[in-house]
Amino acid sequence: DFPIKDEDKKAKLLEASKNNFAILIDYYSIDWDYDKELFKSQTQVMAGFGKKRQIVNKVVENRLKKGKKYNIAVRLVDIFGNDSEARTEIDLR
Repeated sequence: DFPIKDEDKKAKLLEASKNNFAILIDYYSIDWDYDKELFKSQTQVMAGFGKKRQIVNKVVENRLKKGKKYNIAVRLVDIFGNDSEARTEIDLR
């Protein structure tokens, strides 16, 4: 549920986000080698500010070295200020 009181605006945002969830993302950052204790932001992707605001890029590339196991963490903030984190492990050994 979107924290918007105006039902017309809420309906428009819901309809727009059905086809492109990224319009709801304000910012995300990635720690490509998360040590499970300290998040070190190594890549940042922002929607921008004011009239320069754009939909965030949903694709980010990074070349990870073979021979290592990586814990990757992503922290995301939506346009309402809510934040979340997701983690995954990639074994390139």
